[in-house]
Amino acid sequence: MKTIRQLFIDKFSELQGLGDKADPQEMMNTMSWHETGPNQRLNPKAVQILGYDDEKNIIEGEGKGKYQFEKPALKDAARLLKMTYRDAGSKDDKGEWKYPDWIHKVVDEDGNLLIDDARELTEEQQDELFLSNLMMKKKSDVDIIKALDEGDYKNLWLVHHWGGSAGSKGFTDKQIKQVSERETAFDESVGSYKQFKVEMEKQQRQQYAGMNQVMNDNPLQADKEVVKELQDHCGVLTLM
Repeated sequence: MKTIRQLFIDKFSELQGLGDKADPQEMMNTMSWHETGPNQRLNPKAVQILGYDDEKNIIEGEGKGKYQFEKPALKDAARLLKMTYRDAGSKDDKGEWKYPDWIHKVVDEDGNLLIDDARELTEEQQDELFLSNLMMKKKSDVDIIKALDEGDYKNLWLVHHWGGSAGSKGFTDKQIKQVSERETAFDESVGSYKQFKVEMEKQQRQQYAGMNQVMNDNPLQADKEVVKELQDHCGVLTLM
């Protein structure tokens, strides 16, 4: 049985012609980076922080996990995950609908939520729920294609994740008043995420440079065949 991620890539790489751009990892990273906030970046155990009490304990909101699912959204995401597998024609040998085993720990056959929040799920399971929730939202395909193609995820996040059903029903009056503020906050998160990636790439280059120096100064410390293979395939151990 394919994962939701595989189904997502199949749909948008082949059917929509996006090719390698259909890989959702950067989209997932960007949205989770924003959702989890500056003190919990990309953390599947993140909580929504509303503030702090007099003893500096966190006052928690309803959002939980890597994508800050609230209970109603978590329940809906589980329902949409099942729909994703049904659309893919996933059945067992008896002809019954087949889902990942873990989804039965999230909702029962009647759709009742069986867990308190998304933090009870693994990071991979949260990713699966996020992708199916996004992919199965009404009128989301066009926005997903545009976001993946351009590498700009703000509108997709705003309409189909933060906005809930905004893609099909429009924003609520309360949401309309918050749209501009939310867009600005997302832009700021994207800026910090890009800075983070630049810093990580810099650290990786420094690590590779250190590896190069060790290999050049002490060639007998490394297996020469392994080093040559890495040089031929990666080029990371060759000093220019």
